[in-house]
Amino acid sequence: MQIPEDRAFFFSTSILTVGLVVLVGLIAATVILWSTLTPLHYVAG
Repeated sequence: MQIPEDRAFFFSTSILTVGLVVLVGLIAATVILWSTLTPLHYVAG
């Protein structure tokens, strides 16, 4: 990627951070949509 070695750590860390933020956002959206669109109904018996 033609970047200097001293900036490579910060570049890779920022990519990893953005990826983790996107992953957590997707998980949160899935939980919210799952509980909104498909509410759980417990049936006794």
